[in-house]
Amino acid sequence: MLLLDACFIVELFRKFKQDLWDDDDNVLRTSWVRKKLARDLLLVENQLPLFVLQEFYDITKMPEDRETKFQDLILGFFSKVLPVKLLEAGIKIERVEGESLLSIDFDKDAGY
Repeated sequence: MLLLDACFIVELFRKFKQDLWDDDDNVLRTSWVRKKLARDLLLVENQLPLFVLQEFYDITKMPEDRETKFQDLILGFFSKVLPVKLLEAGIKIERVEGESLLSIDFDKDAGY
């Protein structure tokens, strides 16, 4: 099962980074499916160890992938769900003690 999950994740990241999806590829073509997948992959219980994914990527690397780092594939996929625009706008994101991992608080006066 671990191998199958690693295959799916590495191929998903690779296809997304290189725009390799087909017109009939409902996984990558539909933005809401990509967002659901990204959120699902970020859940702690669904995460595979990074070294497993890195090793699988290295083993299956194609000649055209030789310049692409696995971390770039990951960031390319998750860039649509990471708070990059907020950070670029100067919004500070800080962890709130004792709250849920997913809770976000905004303080207009403090700038975050």
